[in-house]
Amino acid sequence: MRSLLLFIIVIITGVTVLANVVPLIGLLISLAIVYYSLRRFLLTANIGAKLGWGIIGLIGLSMVLSNPPAIIAVIVIVLLYYAYQHFEKTDYYKEEQDWMID
Repeated sequence: MRSLLLFIIVIITGVTVLANVVPLIGLLISLAIVYYSLRRFLLTANIGAKLGWGIIGLIGLSMVLSNPPAIIAVIVIVLLYYAYQHFEKTDYYKEEQDWMID
């Protein structure tokens, strides 16, 4: 029963992630814009250049925050990862350590 429930969760999360591949690519591009503008902002000494890179960074940040399907897809990917990790746990380690108790 546990593996059937996990299989259903994997199917639902997999379909959700596949449906949001294009927004995930947009999120990746906008995160790259934010990272590059923040990096250039920190390395620039000129006030005008800092202002320009700050504006570009704010535009990229607004692109990130205005992409809820991709944010939901990232949350679903994290849930899928934790579900997989929980499924991979076995009682082998508990049984293996029981022999040490005397």
